[in-house]
Amino acid sequence: MNLIDLRSDTVTRPTPGMRKAMAEAEVGDDVFGDDPTVRALEERVAELLGLPFGLFTASGSQANQLAVGAQCRPGDELLAEAGSHSLNFEGGAVSALWGVQPRALEGERGLLSPEQIGPAVRPLSEHYPRTRMLALENTHNRGGGTVWPIDRFRAVVAEARARGLLVHLDGARLFNAQARNGVRVSEYARLCDTGRWASWPRPACTRWTTTWSGWGRTTRTPGGWRAGWRRSPASPWTPPRWRPTWCSPTSRCRRRTRSPG
Repeated sequence: MNLIDLRSDTVTRPTPGMRKAMAEAEVGDDVFGDDPTVRALEERVAELLGLPFGLFTASGSQANQLAVGAQCRPGDELLAEAGSHSLNFEGGAVSALWGVQPRALEGERGLLSPEQIGPAVRPLSEHYPRTRMLALENTHNRGGGTVWPIDRFRAVVAEARARGLLVHLDGARLFNAQARNGVRVSEYARLCDTGRWASWPRPACTRWTTTWSGWGRTTRTPGGWRAGWRRSPASPWTPPRWRPTWCSPTSRCRRRTRSPG
């Protein structure tokens, strides 16, 4: 009997056509910005999300972490639903990499309500961390694949904006949400400052503004990230999972021309 493994899309295998495409991919040096495959991916992701820039990363966790690192500073606080990927399955990276304090909010199958945002924002005081960012996840994995209704998503984002927060969307299954409720991924993406998107087969991407793109590309480089994709499509250490990170035109992050730290 043939079994279908539904644990994750990550346990699937490339088809012969996929392998052939990877082997024959035109290559260039991404450090110089002339790898045509990487550029095509980043441009395609930005087009799908209705945003100006995409940035290739090797994993969804890296995409999430670049967004946190670009927008938050040590001592800031990140709000996220208690079961979210960024709080539970990224090795404590928000604290280990960026010195950011996570704060978990209990949701309803992974979804928050607008009424939860205000009370979670700390008052300004030298004794408290600065509440800086709200991270949302769509679909919500630990919530059973819950899809955010667009009206509820807008209301939560609007409340976060009213409190001066930046908003990041972990859109690992954002196209699954579009398939389920018919709301285009760009409707979710344009409401947020940054986000990551992934599907199979996936190189990853984050979306960015011009300011974000420069900062995110710089942040991707420091030690340990192996961020200079010299020969991305052909490199034997590059995983076949591509994820995108993205940034909105209204992102309030400052450009950083040097590596943080």
